Amino acid sequence: MTKIGSTFQPKKGFALIAVLLALATLTALFAVTSSHVVSARAELRADQLLLSRSSNAADLMRLAANWKREADIESMEFGVPEVGVRIRFQDIGGLIDLNTARPELIDAIAKSFGVDHDGVTRFRAWRRSANRLLRVEDFYRLSGFSDVAVDEDLRRLVTVHSGRPGIALDYISSGLRARLADLNLDNFDSPATGTTFLVESLGNDLGKTILGVIHIPASGSPRILRMN
Repeated sequence: MTKIGSTFQPKKGFALIAVLLALATLTALFAVTSSHVVSARAELRADQLLLSRSSNAADLMRLAANWKREADIESMEFGVPEVGVRIRFQDIGGLIDLNTARPELIDAIAKSFGVDHDGVTRFRAWRRSANRLLRVEDFYRLSGFSDVAVDEDLRRLVTVHSGRPGIALDYISSGLRARLADLNLDNFDSPATGTTFLVESLGNDLGKTILGVIHIPASGSPRILRMN
């Protein structure tokens, strides 16, 4: 009996110690993981508060871009209701690129804004000469379109940054779809960019306004392509 006890009892003791050590390790790992999760949530919340209080459009755009990427937000719109700010991202693949869009799209959007046939003809002739718009506003000068009061309305629908011949139909706005009602849009479907967005503030001191266009790479810092 003495031999049996001296041979097998220590093994049971070692097994118990091993189990206790494993439980202690798991508890420590859980505590560390929980701490990291809480810390990450706190950082995101801090970014949200900064976003809501900032009055600088560039700061708003960068904060929003970093928050969107790091939080892995798929939604194009997010915000903090209790402090009254929302930011909307519009993939510019869902806009008409004035540099590269097919003629039917240029004709339709120009007509919807009251640009006459001569204006559209001038613009299309200029574009065929391998020229490229740097700003949406250049369209006014080239086409003779003078109603700059609709500047933001136009810039919510067109771009100079997507490089698409068509429109990403999953990202097209209801406003643009209505202006292109005479076209079969299935014939113009193009991919979204997934990285470049028109950014709009829907709250705080800036009110509802376009902030600009930003490129958000998978890694590295976001790059502002245009402000307001």
